[in-house]
Amino acid sequence: MSGSESKLAATAGLLWRINAEWSAGAVYRQGPRFGFIITRTQGPQGLPFFPPASSTGMFKVPDVYGAGVAFQPTEAWTISADYDRVQYSQLARNTANAFSSEAPGFFRPNDLTIDDANEFHLGLEYNLTALKVPVALRMGGWVDPDHRLRFAGSGTGNDLRSLRTFISDLLAAEYPRGTTEYHISCGIGILLNRFEVDAAFDYSKLVSIVSLSGVVRF
Repeated sequence: MSGSESKLAATAGLLWRINAEWSAGAVYRQGPRFGFIITRTQGPQGLPFFPPASSTGMFKVPDVYGAGVAFQPTEAWTISADYDRVQYSQLARNTANAFSSEAPGFFRPNDLTIDDANEFHLGLEYNLTALKVPVALRMGGWVDPDHRLRFAGSGTGNDLRSLRTFISDLLAAEYPRGTTEYHISCGIGILLNRFEVDAAFDYSKLVSIVSLSGVVRF
């Protein structure tokens, strides 16, 4: 598989300050589409019904819809909660078939599927406003539901039934259901006039992420 492409995507959001303590917001993040080419070559011991072939595929980054609220009881403390609907199913919707149309129908590309996910986030921030350089300390957690690519079919076709069953069992073992992951995160933000630098650490049993970002205010 090979591909190289650049795309633009849209992000839109709104913020509603209900009063001095409460605010609410919503966001939409569009995921772009990227095309790629699949090329299959035949080795000296290759199966005769899988001849060399090429086809095209499409990789779709999931769209995200989100909404949340924030509560600021004092100038120093902020508590926030939000909900994201991530359309992970878009990742599998355009699964490409690397086999030629003449090959026996062992399985269909859409037998591989991913469930959409509902993510819930909870965060807490404490601002050290008395310092010469304001510093924000943050911690939180969120729930990452299973969105693993899994095999949901049983094979198709009427010929080579035993081989078809074997491949179906192999795919089911290779692409099983995943598990829900629980993340714990912490971070720090430093405000330097118009510049803000943020660092964060996100931990779960499956993966840990360290991130660094910067903001410039005009």
